[in-house]
Amino acid sequence: MKIAVVTGVSMGIGKAVAKALLDGGWKVYGVSRTAPIIENERFVWLKCDLAQASDISTNLAIEEANIDLLVSNAGVAFLEAAVDVSVESYRKMYDVNVLAPMLLVAALKNKIQKSTIITVSSVSDRIMDVDFALYCSSKAANTRYFETLAMELKDAKVISLLPDYIDTPMLRKLQEGTDFDWSQTITVDEMAQLVTGLTEGTIDLESGSNVIVINDQMLEDLESREKLYGYNTTNNTLIKL
Repeated sequence: MKIAVVTGVSMGIGKAVAKALLDGGWKVYGVSRTAPIIENERFVWLKCDLAQASDISTNLAIEEANIDLLVSNAGVAFLEAAVDVSVESYRKMYDVNVLAPMLLVAALKNKIQKSTIITVSSVSDRIMDVDFALYCSSKAANTRYFETLAMELKDAKVISLLPDYIDTPMLRKLQEGTDFDWSQTITVDEMAQLVTGLTEGTIDLESGSNVIVINDQMLEDLESREKLYGYNTTNNTLIKL
């Protein structure tokens, strides 16, 4: 029986991924602060507040010697102007989106040397928006960390998923009171299908790959918006990359 660890299983993407894996015969350890409604004898809930480093180091009681799949999915998002960032808001965002995935890998390092490791980052790691400075920067840090992890864990496969808008409780809360077009969002089941495709080999990517996840309504987000230049000091030339 294959073993998976999935974070953020109480709702949204994490819950959908856990249920899809269980349907495929996996044993799933679900990590979350709140108990999910998942009834399956192969599901084990690990109560863990990922904002608390001590929980990560003490509450991941996984009996198997090796894990086949680690899905680092849990994350937080809230609106705040770049000029209003505080130590408190930084820690609230970065403790879950950046530090927790790092500590999760560290806690499970002996079990994931040959695993498939998937992080659910965001296309916001490269497409910024007003009032999302903390969120975008935290997702950029998440993506870069897992790219480096791919270089270090030579026998593992590390993939970063960078989804566009997904219909989750978190996005619903962020868009409350707006005229957001929900018909253009990705579903959590579509994300779960992508994860299972990556684990079953029907979607084959090299380790270290970043995958921007869109639908037909989001095609423009595949175009680079980065203002990146190269400056050559030998001949004093500037090139837009």
